[in-house]
Amino acid sequence: CVIGQLLVKILKEPFFNQLRNQQQLGYAVGVRTANVAVVDRQVIQFYVVGSSEPEYFAKQVEAFIEGCLKTLAEYDETALQKFIEGVVEAELAKQNNPAKAANGLWSRLVREDYGQQQQQQAVDYLREITRKDLVGFWMRFIGDKRAASFTCVDIFI
Repeated sequence: CVIGQLLVKILKEPFFNQLRNQQQLGYAVGVRTANVAVVDRQVIQFYVVGSSEPEYFAKQVEAFIEGCLKTLAEYDETALQKFIEGVVEAELAKQNNPAKAANGLWSRLVREDYGQQQQQQAVDYLREITRKDLVGFWMRFIGDKRAASFTCVDIFI
């Protein structure tokens, strides 16, 4: 999902800054998307790797997630469009890099996605995303814990 991937790119820096830099939790902190083949879904993962109490990590991640709606709702529309253009430029640059283009092709083949126009469609869709779209996506899939698509899994190792 294009909007989910954009959301991850937007949240990556503030998540790292808050949990790693400010709170000094863990040595690996991040946000990423992952495909879960068993349920045929793409998910957003917030992760912290460190030696503190797992329950404390979970509470801090949850606190960050709860504050995201306000962050997204206040995101400046001009700054968002500038950010999106940077993402678009990075995606288009991958087409000019033979190694990255080949990796993307293999990735699509593994997923049995043979659509040739997919990247251009994603770029076109990205350019149309607004702050309202981000907030709507957040509320539908993440912000409302009662939503059918919301699942929270804490894994402690």
